[in-house]
Amino acid sequence: MGTNDGIKNNCHIPRTFADDSQRDELHHRFSQIGGPDEIDIPAMNYSFTSFGWQNLNISDSLLDAIYSIPWRNEPWLFVVAAFHVCIMLLSVLQRAHPDFLGFILFGLLGGCLCSPWLNELAATHWRVFATDQYFDSHGFFILCIWSGPILINAVLITILLLLQVSQLLVEKKRLEWNAGAREKSEKKKL
Repeated sequence: MGTNDGIKNNCHIPRTFADDSQRDELHHRFSQIGGPDEIDIPAMNYSFTSFGWQNLNISDSLLDAIYSIPWRNEPWLFVVAAFHVCIMLLSVLQRAHPDFLGFILFGLLGGCLCSPWLNELAATHWRVFATDQYFDSHGFFILCIWSGPILINAVLITILLLLQVSQLLVEKKRLEWNAGAREKSEKKKL
């Protein structure tokens, strides 16, 4: 067991501090396990709601993550991005073929379903294709590069399919009205 392994078992980090003594106790525990001398504990004093998202700025975190990636050294990220763009273009270009769109939709949702396993696999074998270990246990990175764009494409395909269904319903109603008008005109002739 390393010196920093004890933090997981011995030290619970609360989201809010009731008073300064809790903050001081946490600083003392960090100093015992060989942590940094100066820890910005007040920065951890968030006033979270029951859901805990008030002070969390996702856009800044996402931008920081994007800027921290050495894009020139990670060509596989361009391949993943190109895959998502190709799926989007293919969906828009083939919008008149609902069977094909349904096939793509279920394939994408299956790929999204497999993202936890892909995350574990990529975390295990990251040295084969990447220069850094991006795949965390929470799956934030795989969400950003795989599941998020897949879900955006799935929503796009769903919208395209709903537009086709609405056009078919309008066409059906138009044919029913034309058939009803024809029957009325034939009855008047008789």
